[in-house]
Amino acid sequence: MVKIAFATVAPSSNFLGKYLITQALRKEGVFIINLGERFKGCHLLSFLKANTPDVLVFSCPDEECLSELFSLLSIAAVRNIPVICGGSALSTHHTANLRKKLHYPFIYYSHGPGDVCSVLRCALKKEIPPEPSHGKGMLLPFSPEEEQLVHCFDLRVLSASFEDIVIKEGTRQWCGDCPGNLNRTCPLSSGYFSQKTILESHQYIRRYKKVFLICSPILKKEERENMRNHRKTLWLGLKELEKLWEKRLGETVIFKLPIRCPLCAEKQCLMPQAQCRLPELQFPMHEEYNIDMMETARTIAGDGTTMEMYSLVLADPLPDKNIH
Repeated sequence: MVKIAFATVAPSSNFLGKYLITQALRKEGVFIINLGERFKGCHLLSFLKANTPDVLVFSCPDEECLSELFSLLSIAAVRNIPVICGGSALSTHHTANLRKKLHYPFIYYSHGPGDVCSVLRCALKKEIPPEPSHGKGMLLPFSPEEEQLVHCFDLRVLSASFEDIVIKEGTRQWCGDCPGNLNRTCPLSSGYFSQKTILESHQYIRRYKKVFLICSPILKKEERENMRNHRKTLWLGLKELEKLWEKRLGETVIFKLPIRCPLCAEKQCLMPQAQCRLPELQFPMHEEYNIDMMETARTIAGDGTTMEMYSLVLADPLPDKNIH
Protein backbone atom coordinates (compact mmCIF):
# COMPACT_ATOMS: atom_id res chain seq x y z
CA MET A 1 0.00 0.00 0.00
CA VAL A 2 1.18 3.51 -0.82
CA LYS A 3 2.29 5.33 2.32
CA ILE A 4 1.97 9.12 2.53
CA ALA A 5 3.14 11.39 5.34
CA PHE A 6 1.22 14.67 5.61
CA ALA A 7 1.92 17.80 7.68
CA THR A 8 1.03 21.47 7.99
CA VAL A 9 4.23 23.49 7.87
CA ALA A 10 5.29 25.53 10.93
CA PRO A 11 4.38 27.96 12.32
CA SER A 12 0.82 27.34 11.09
CA SER A 13 -1.67 25.36 13.15
CA ASN A 14 -4.29 25.47 10.38
CA PHE A 15 -5.51 21.91 9.77
CA LEU A 16 -8.42 22.61 7.41
CA GLY A 17 -6.48 22.30 4.15
CA LYS A 18 -4.86 19.11 5.39
CA TYR A 19 -8.25 17.72 6.36
CA LEU A 20 -9.75 18.34 2.91
CA ILE A 21 -6.75 16.90 1.06
CA THR A 22 -6.76 13.86 3.34
CA GLN A 23 -10.42 13.22 2.51
CA ALA A 24 -9.57 13.23 -1.19
CA LEU A 25 -6.50 11.01 -0.85
CA ARG A 26 -8.35 8.39 1.20
CA LYS A 27 -10.51 7.74 -1.85
CA GLU A 28 -7.31 6.55 -3.58
CA GLY A 29 -6.88 3.87 -0.92
CA VAL A 30 -3.54 5.17 0.35
CA PHE A 31 -2.24 4.91 3.92
CA ILE A 32 -1.85 8.39 5.42
CA ILE A 33 0.40 9.24 8.35
CA ASN A 34 -0.74 12.47 10.00
CA LEU A 35 2.34 14.40 11.08
CA GLY A 36 0.26 17.18 12.59
CA GLU A 37 0.65 20.92 12.44
CA ARG A 38 3.56 23.34 13.11
CA PHE A 39 5.84 20.80 11.44
CA LYS A 40 9.56 21.63 11.18
CA GLY A 41 12.68 20.24 9.57
CA CYS A 42 13.86 18.73 12.87
CA HIS A 43 10.57 16.84 13.14
CA LEU A 44 11.01 15.45 9.63
CA LEU A 45 14.56 14.27 10.35
CA SER A 46 13.32 12.44 13.43
CA PHE A 47 10.40 10.89 11.54
CA LEU A 48 12.59 9.64 8.68
CA LYS A 49 14.88 7.74 11.05
CA ALA A 50 12.18 5.11 11.46
CA ASN A 51 9.91 5.65 8.45
CA THR A 52 10.19 5.58 4.66
CA PRO A 53 7.11 7.23 3.13
CA ASP A 54 6.51 6.99 -0.61
CA VAL A 55 5.48 10.64 -0.78
CA LEU A 56 5.57 13.61 1.56
CA VAL A 57 2.72 16.13 1.47
CA PHE A 58 3.03 19.61 2.98
CA SER A 59 0.27 22.17 3.47
CA CYS A 60 1.56 25.75 3.47
CA PRO A 61 -1.42 27.98 4.35
CA ASP A 62 0.42 31.10 5.53
CA GLU A 63 3.29 33.22 4.19
CA GLU A 64 5.25 32.61 7.39
CA CYS A 65 5.52 28.92 6.45
CA LEU A 66 7.67 29.45 3.36
CA SER A 67 11.12 29.46 5.01
CA GLU A 68 10.37 26.27 6.94
CA LEU A 69 8.99 24.68 3.78
CA PHE A 70 12.35 25.24 2.09
CA SER A 71 14.07 23.35 4.93
CA LEU A 72 11.63 20.46 4.63
CA LEU A 73 12.07 20.25 0.87
CA SER A 74 15.86 20.29 1.25
CA ILE A 75 15.67 17.24 3.50
CA ALA A 76 13.32 15.44 1.10
CA ALA A 77 15.60 16.20 -1.86
CA VAL A 78 18.64 14.65 -0.15
CA ARG A 79 16.61 11.47 0.45
CA ASN A 80 15.03 11.51 -3.02
CA ILE A 81 11.46 11.49 -1.66
CA PRO A 82 8.80 13.06 -3.92
CA VAL A 83 6.92 15.95 -2.32
CA ILE A 84 3.48 17.40 -3.00
CA CYS A 85 2.89 20.86 -1.60
CA GLY A 86 0.07 23.36 -1.74
CA GLY A 87 -1.85 25.92 0.26
CA SER A 88 -2.80 29.55 -0.03
CA ALA A 89 0.79 30.77 0.49
CA LEU A 90 2.06 28.88 -2.56
CA SER A 91 1.60 29.02 -6.32
CA THR A 92 2.71 26.87 -9.23
CA HIS A 93 5.41 29.45 -9.95
CA HIS A 94 6.68 29.27 -6.35
CA THR A 95 6.95 25.51 -6.67
CA ALA A 96 8.78 25.71 -10.00
CA ASN A 97 11.28 28.14 -8.44
CA LEU A 98 11.82 25.78 -5.50
CA ARG A 99 12.62 22.94 -7.91
CA LYS A 100 15.26 25.13 -9.57
CA LYS A 101 16.79 26.36 -6.30
CA LEU A 102 17.11 22.85 -4.91
CA HIS A 103 18.04 21.22 -8.23
CA TYR A 104 15.41 18.63 -7.39
CA PRO A 105 12.65 17.94 -9.94
CA PHE A 106 10.24 15.89 -7.83
CA ILE A 107 8.44 18.73 -6.08
CA TYR A 108 4.81 18.86 -7.19
CA TYR A 109 2.13 21.50 -6.72
CA SER A 110 -1.50 20.68 -5.98
CA HIS A 111 -4.22 23.30 -6.39
CA GLY A 112 -6.40 21.43 -3.91
CA PRO A 113 -8.59 18.36 -3.40
CA GLY A 114 -9.77 18.47 -7.00
CA ASP A 115 -6.38 17.58 -8.51
CA VAL A 116 -4.36 16.09 -5.66
CA CYS A 117 -5.05 12.47 -6.65
CA SER A 118 -3.78 12.99 -10.21
CA VAL A 119 -0.75 14.86 -8.80
CA LEU A 120 -0.09 11.92 -6.46
CA ARG A 121 -0.05 9.49 -9.37
CA CYS A 122 2.57 11.67 -11.10
CA ALA A 123 4.63 11.86 -7.91
CA LEU A 124 4.60 8.08 -7.41
CA LYS A 125 5.90 7.60 -10.97
CA LYS A 126 8.39 10.46 -10.47
CA GLU A 127 7.19 12.15 -13.63
CA ILE A 128 8.61 15.59 -14.36
CA PRO A 129 6.03 18.20 -13.22
CA PRO A 130 4.57 20.47 -15.90
CA GLU A 131 5.72 24.06 -16.11
CA PRO A 132 3.23 26.79 -15.09
CA SER A 133 0.52 27.25 -17.69
CA HIS A 134 -0.36 30.46 -19.52
CA GLY A 135 -4.03 31.38 -19.63
CA LYS A 136 -6.03 32.40 -22.68
CA GLY A 137 -7.43 35.61 -21.19
CA MET A 138 -6.27 39.07 -22.26
CA LEU A 139 -6.33 42.22 -20.12
CA LEU A 140 -9.46 44.29 -20.66
CA PRO A 141 -9.50 48.05 -21.34
CA PHE A 142 -11.40 50.29 -18.90
CA SER A 143 -13.05 53.66 -18.68
CA PRO A 144 -11.16 56.16 -16.45
CA GLU A 145 -13.57 55.54 -13.54
CA GLU A 146 -13.25 51.76 -13.89
CA GLU A 147 -9.47 52.03 -14.15
CA GLN A 148 -9.32 53.94 -10.87
CA LEU A 149 -11.23 51.23 -8.98
CA VAL A 150 -9.32 48.37 -10.58
CA HIS A 151 -6.00 50.03 -9.71
CA CYS A 152 -7.14 50.83 -6.15
CA PHE A 153 -7.77 47.15 -5.38
CA ASP A 154 -4.84 45.84 -7.45
CA LEU A 155 -7.16 43.79 -9.67
CA ARG A 156 -6.63 42.21 -13.06
CA VAL A 157 -9.63 41.71 -15.33
CA LEU A 158 -9.24 39.24 -18.19
CA SER A 159 -11.33 38.48 -21.23
CA ALA A 160 -12.93 35.03 -21.38
CA SER A 161 -15.31 32.95 -23.44
CA PHE A 162 -18.26 30.89 -22.30
CA GLU A 163 -16.42 27.74 -23.40
CA ASP A 164 -13.86 28.48 -20.65
CA ILE A 165 -16.45 28.10 -17.88
CA VAL A 166 -16.41 24.61 -16.35
CA ILE A 167 -19.81 23.57 -14.98
CA LYS A 168 -20.04 20.17 -13.32
CA GLU A 169 -21.38 18.24 -10.34
CA GLY A 170 -19.64 18.28 -6.97
CA THR A 171 -18.25 21.82 -6.88
CA ARG A 172 -19.21 22.25 -3.21
CA GLN A 173 -17.63 19.15 -1.75
CA TRP A 174 -14.22 20.78 -1.23
CA CYS A 175 -15.31 24.19 0.02
CA GLY A 176 -12.45 25.30 2.25
CA ASP A 177 -14.69 27.13 4.73
CA CYS A 178 -17.27 24.40 5.04
CA PRO A 179 -16.18 20.75 5.31
CA GLY A 180 -19.39 18.82 5.75
CA ASN A 181 -21.55 21.82 4.83
CA LEU A 182 -21.51 23.10 8.43
CA ASN A 183 -20.83 26.82 8.01
CA ARG A 184 -24.28 28.36 8.36
CA THR A 185 -22.98 31.83 7.45
CA CYS A 186 -22.65 30.48 3.90
CA PRO A 187 -25.76 31.43 1.87
CA LEU A 188 -25.89 27.95 0.32
CA SER A 189 -25.51 26.11 3.63
CA SER A 190 -28.21 28.20 5.32
CA GLY A 191 -30.62 27.87 2.41
CA TYR A 192 -30.60 31.58 1.57
CA PHE A 193 -29.37 30.60 -1.90
CA SER A 194 -30.46 27.38 -3.59
CA GLN A 195 -28.20 25.19 -5.68
CA LYS A 196 -29.19 25.19 -9.34
CA THR A 197 -29.25 22.16 -11.60
CA ILE A 198 -26.56 21.71 -14.23
CA LEU A 199 -29.07 22.65 -16.94
CA GLU A 200 -30.21 25.77 -15.06
CA SER A 201 -26.57 26.80 -14.59
CA HIS A 202 -25.81 26.55 -18.31
CA GLN A 203 -29.00 28.42 -19.16
CA TYR A 204 -28.19 31.21 -16.71
CA ILE A 205 -24.71 32.03 -17.98
CA ARG A 206 -25.89 31.83 -21.60
CA ARG A 207 -28.30 34.68 -20.96
CA TYR A 208 -25.37 37.08 -21.32
CA LYS A 209 -23.15 38.05 -24.24
CA LYS A 210 -19.95 38.80 -22.35
CA VAL A 211 -17.93 37.03 -19.68
CA PHE A 212 -14.67 37.98 -18.02
CA LEU A 213 -12.62 37.14 -14.95
CA ILE A 214 -11.60 39.31 -12.01
CA CYS A 215 -8.26 38.31 -10.45
CA SER A 216 -7.64 39.70 -6.96
CA PRO A 217 -4.60 39.22 -4.70
CA ILE A 218 -5.36 36.63 -2.04
CA LEU A 219 -6.00 38.07 1.40
CA LYS A 220 -3.31 37.74 4.03
CA LYS A 221 -4.05 35.70 7.13
CA GLU A 222 -4.92 38.70 9.31
CA GLU A 223 -7.12 40.13 6.55
CA ARG A 224 -9.03 36.86 6.20
CA GLU A 225 -9.57 36.35 9.91
CA ASN A 226 -9.67 39.70 11.68
CA MET A 227 -9.72 42.71 9.35
CA ARG A 228 -13.43 42.90 8.57
CA ASN A 229 -13.17 46.54 7.42
CA HIS A 230 -10.56 45.58 4.82
CA ARG A 231 -12.83 42.87 3.42
CA LYS A 232 -15.79 45.24 3.51
CA THR A 233 -13.90 47.86 1.49
CA LEU A 234 -13.07 45.26 -1.17
CA TRP A 235 -16.64 43.91 -1.19
CA LEU A 236 -18.22 47.34 -1.62
CA GLY A 237 -15.57 48.30 -4.18
CA LEU A 238 -16.66 45.38 -6.36
CA LYS A 239 -20.28 46.49 -6.00
CA GLU A 240 -19.23 49.93 -7.24
CA LEU A 241 -17.35 48.35 -10.16
CA GLU A 242 -20.48 46.34 -10.98
CA LYS A 243 -22.48 49.60 -11.20
CA LEU A 244 -19.89 51.20 -13.48
CA TRP A 245 -19.95 48.23 -15.84
CA GLU A 246 -23.75 48.33 -15.89
CA LYS A 247 -23.60 51.91 -17.19
CA ARG A 248 -21.42 50.80 -20.09
CA LEU A 249 -22.44 47.19 -20.73
CA GLY A 250 -25.97 46.80 -19.45
CA GLU A 251 -26.94 44.47 -16.62
CA THR A 252 -23.82 43.00 -15.02
CA VAL A 253 -23.37 40.22 -12.46
CA ILE A 254 -20.17 39.83 -10.45
CA PHE A 255 -19.84 36.52 -8.61
CA LYS A 256 -18.66 36.36 -5.00
CA LEU A 257 -14.95 36.18 -4.24
CA PRO A 258 -14.02 33.36 -1.81
CA ILE A 259 -14.13 35.60 1.27
CA ARG A 260 -16.50 35.61 4.21
CA CYS A 261 -19.24 38.23 3.99
CA PRO A 262 -18.07 41.32 5.92
CA LEU A 263 -21.24 43.42 5.75
CA CYS A 264 -22.46 42.77 9.30
CA ALA A 265 -20.65 41.95 12.50
CA GLU A 266 -20.67 38.21 13.15
CA LYS A 267 -23.15 38.45 16.05
CA GLN A 268 -25.55 40.49 13.92
CA CYS A 269 -25.47 38.18 10.89
CA LEU A 270 -28.87 36.72 10.01
CA MET A 271 -27.54 34.32 7.38
CA PRO A 272 -27.71 31.28 9.73
CA GLN A 273 -31.49 31.89 9.71
CA ALA A 274 -31.43 32.10 5.88
CA GLN A 275 -31.98 35.86 6.02
CA CYS A 276 -29.86 38.91 5.18
CA ARG A 277 -30.04 42.52 6.34
CA LEU A 278 -28.50 43.76 3.07
CA PRO A 279 -29.66 41.43 0.29
CA GLU A 280 -28.96 44.03 -2.40
CA LEU A 281 -25.24 43.83 -1.53
CA GLN A 282 -24.91 40.06 -1.84
CA PHE A 283 -23.15 38.40 -4.78
CA PRO A 284 -24.21 35.11 -6.39
CA MET A 285 -21.85 32.22 -5.70
CA HIS A 286 -19.94 30.15 -8.24
CA GLU A 287 -20.94 26.98 -6.38
CA GLU A 288 -24.59 28.04 -6.58
CA TYR A 289 -24.28 27.61 -10.36
CA ASN A 290 -22.01 24.53 -10.23
CA ILE A 291 -19.01 26.46 -11.59
CA ASP A 292 -15.64 24.83 -10.92
CA MET A 293 -13.52 27.93 -10.41
CA MET A 294 -10.21 26.11 -10.07
CA GLU A 295 -10.46 24.71 -13.60
CA THR A 296 -12.16 27.81 -15.01
CA ALA A 297 -9.59 30.23 -13.62
CA ARG A 298 -6.65 28.11 -14.78
CA THR A 299 -8.02 28.09 -18.31
CA ILE A 300 -8.50 31.86 -18.39
CA ALA A 301 -5.70 33.18 -16.14
CA GLY A 302 -3.20 30.33 -16.21
CA ASP A 303 -0.98 29.69 -13.21
CA GLY A 304 -0.39 33.04 -11.53
CA THR A 305 3.01 34.08 -10.20
CA THR A 306 1.24 34.84 -6.91
CA MET A 307 -1.84 33.31 -5.32
CA GLU A 308 -5.06 34.98 -6.39
CA MET A 309 -8.80 34.90 -5.78
CA TYR A 310 -11.15 34.78 -8.74
CA SER A 311 -14.61 36.03 -9.62
CA LEU A 312 -16.50 35.55 -12.87
CA VAL A 313 -18.38 38.48 -14.37
CA LEU A 314 -21.37 38.17 -16.72
CA ALA A 315 -22.49 41.25 -18.65
CA ASP A 316 -24.59 42.55 -21.54
CA PRO A 317 -27.73 40.38 -21.35
CA LEU A 318 -29.33 39.09 -24.49
CA PRO A 319 -32.54 40.93 -25.49
CA ASP A 320 -35.89 39.82 -24.10
CA LYS A 321 -34.28 37.69 -21.41
CA ASN A 322 -35.61 37.81 -17.88
CA ILE A 323 -32.29 37.60 -16.05
CA HIS A 324 -33.72 37.14 -12.59
